[in-house]
Amino acid sequence: MVESEHAPGALQISPHLRVQRIGFLGQGEGGGGGVREQGKQLLHQEGCMVAAHLSNFFFEKDKLILLMRTPTILAATCIMFVSCQQEQGCTDPNAANYNIEAVEDDGSCDYPPEIDGYTYDVVTIGDQVWFAENLRTKVYANGELITAVLPEWQWWSTTEGGVVVYGEGSSYCNSFSPDIDACDEAQSFEEYGCLYNGYAVEDTRGLCPTGWHVPTDSEWKVLEMELGMSESQACSTYWRGTDEGTKMKSISGWGGNGSGTDEIGFSALPGGTRITDGYFYDAGYYGGWWSSSPGGPGIWRRNLSKDNSGIQRSGTYRTQGLSVRCLKDVE
Repeated sequence: MVESEHAPGALQISPHLRVQRIGFLGQGEGGGGGVREQGKQLLHQEGCMVAAHLSNFFFEKDKLILLMRTPTILAATCIMFVSCQQEQGCTDPNAANYNIEAVEDDGSCDYPPEIDGYTYDVVTIGDQVWFAENLRTKVYANGELITAVLPEWQWWSTTEGGVVVYGEGSSYCNSFSPDIDACDEAQSFEEYGCLYNGYAVEDTRGLCPTGWHVPTDSEWKVLEMELGMSESQACSTYWRGTDEGTKMKSISGWGGNGSGTDEIGFSALPGGTRITDGYFYDAGYYGGWWSSSPGGPGIWRRNLSKDNSGIQRSGTYRTQGLSVRCLKDVE
């Protein structure tokens, strides 16, 4: 910061310093008294950068002591004591909350969620923080592989957690996407991530990264009410609300003029579903997402459709294949 810590020199003041207090001592013109008012006005400025034109100074602990002969007070020598503190915050550029002005790390760094070698975009909606894209991991949070369930007969008969990409390993698949061939598993994986059965959602090893989880039915309701749905609507079943689904849907990627406004950054895409018989249906027209709460014949889910501006809440069998969005744990 300085050429010599206790000797006068060319002043180099860090822009990360913040003034805590400024005090003055000095001998005013004509003797006695202290610094005159015009001297105070000259020196008393916010921030340490006021010292940038001063040439005589030294440091004493956290105080920057500056000696200055002011041009407006003849023969008045003033001593300005500036007590500064360093800005604290996250100093890691890789963190989501990196503070470019911080010079002292305070342990607050928050990193984007990552699992299975992929880092996810997130979005804050009200008091919740959601993934802004579908989960695509093929491993549980502990690193163990999720079973890749491909043949139709295996999909409907398994009681273990399963993962699949839309169009993968099936004899039947349809695609209504205006942008991709959803039955091409490489394109589908890039666009929609993976589909999971309900057993994978309930597996104690966890689908989401540490600090994140598959949202409960109640947490989905919080999101829906944040979008404008009433509590009574949120607690009802089937298609509910007015335009909450439109606000969630991405601005492109939906067939049949079904795209939304994506007002909240949720960017919901129509990733389709793998139904109980193992076939793939309605990518481009329809998107479904798991909750982690038991309901109906299995688990509560949320659905969006090209034909509806609301949000569907229904219970479904664990042998369905749906998308997953992760929600950040409440600290």
